[in-house]
Amino acid sequence: MNVPPYASIRNTIVLILALLIFVSESKAQDISKIDSLFNLISSTTNPTDKIDLYNQIAGAYERTDSLNTPKYANLAISLSKEINYPEGLSDAYENLGTSAKATGHYPEAKAFYEKALEEAPEDDFRRIGNAQNGLASISRREGNFPAALEYNLNNLEL
Repeated sequence: MNVPPYASIRNTIVLILALLIFVSESKAQDISKIDSLFNLISSTTNPTDKIDLYNQIAGAYERTDSLNTPKYANLAISLSKEINYPEGLSDAYENLGTSAKATGHYPEAKAFYEKALEEAPEDDFRRIGNAQNGLASISRREGNFPAALEYNLNNLEL
């Protein structure tokens, strides 16, 4: 069966347009979520809630506008230090690590993930696991497969 040459070009264009629509819808949902989080921040007086919201905003910005991630992660760090909230610190450092990793700044990302691991309470397996996953990912990208394996094995023990 002969397929006209323009048919595959047409199919490729349709696929590209579908992907663009999907990506723009996804970003629109993230922007809507960010707007909702900002509304919640303005109405909350509880400092830990505010920190958690800053961290959620930083995480949402990782997918839409990664240049804003550090701004809100750093707000969470400052407030977490003020009230001694290690969970908020760990989440903020993880957000900074993910942002640095996404931009290819692996040494910086590794340092942030190490801080996230350091700040995570010893019984908080989710935060410990997230930090170790970040460190495993960095190690793998740097070609340090034994270290990546070690971080992943540590997660299995949690």
